[in-house]
Amino acid sequence: MMTVPDYRLPTVREAFHLILLTFGLYLVFLMISGSFESKLRLLVLELAIVAPVVFFVRYRGYSSRAVFRWRPVPIRLWMLGIPIGTGLFILTDELNRLIQARIPMQKEILDGLLRDLIAQSRAEAILLFLSVVLVAGLGEEMVFRGFLQGVLERTGNATRAILSAALIFAFLHFNPWWLIEIFILGVLTGVMAWRSASIFPGAAVHMTTNGIALLFLNLHPDRLEWFQPDSLIHPIRIGVAFVMVTGAFLLFWRWTGKESG
Repeated sequence: MMTVPDYRLPTVREAFHLILLTFGLYLVFLMISGSFESKLRLLVLELAIVAPVVFFVRYRGYSSRAVFRWRPVPIRLWMLGIPIGTGLFILTDELNRLIQARIPMQKEILDGLLRDLIAQSRAEAILLFLSVVLVAGLGEEMVFRGFLQGVLERTGNATRAILSAALIFAFLHFNPWWLIEIFILGVLTGVMAWRSASIFPGAAVHMTTNGIALLFLNLHPDRLEWFQPDSLIHPIRIGVAFVMVTGAFLLFWRWTGKESG
């Protein structure tokens, strides 16, 4: 793990009070944003997660760089987010197929998600990219792997901090069908944040998975025939994805270990 200065950070009590407030604000915005255009609604909801924490940190005079783990890292650590995120997308897609085969998502929920995430114009595509890839990928890592996990790590148990932050992160998405895959993403990026003392490698993973998912949702089905296997489980694809994630993550672990030494 990287060694970083012992900056003054919020207390655990402050962190949980703020996360509860964020949950409440998110629910309020969820209820009142129904009249918004769906793509703008996504951006508003993402900002409802990030803005309260940013305001609190600035108001209390904490170091934003320390609290949110804005520690610069070499470009090679950023780049590892691409194979890790791509492989993780494939693995969680396979998991999602299994879940959907046994507990299908309700049609009205699925239709609502597709309506929110499929662009009908270039302007909507830009807004979706901003909301789903940039703001979600970086902002959620700031809140959950930077702020919340960082505070919990100061209690002395990094494993519990990573798992707790990932679980809260998963529940905040309010989608039981995606709960496991979002939790897995949170654990992986949490380990990366702990190891590198920076949210940026994990943010690269997060943005990659979100970006691929958004791209696939907006491609014509005919262009995705190669990604739709006849069987529910595709062993070769799972194997390739596992090698991508494992190989890139081992490189990440090795390179961050060298830097910390």
